[in-house]
Amino acid sequence: MASWDLPFLTQSQTAKALNVSVRTLERRRIDGTGPPFCKFGRKVLYRRDDLESFLSANRFTSTAEAARAR
Repeated sequence: MASWDLPFLTQSQTAKALNVSVRTLERRRIDGTGPPFCKFGRKVLYRRDDLESFLSANRFTSTAEAARAR
């Protein structure tokens, strides 16, 4: 089973899917601009469905549209 088929992704898998560093993902989690996440003890996991929703909500057709969304 490919890691993308699992219901939860690790920080590393999520960062790779978003093409960002784990550190960038951590910063976005701290400031609330990243995808929703789940905590299991000290482990941070991302639901695949939440990641897909996050990407859909942050899809734009122009830079002007993206700027207005801030």
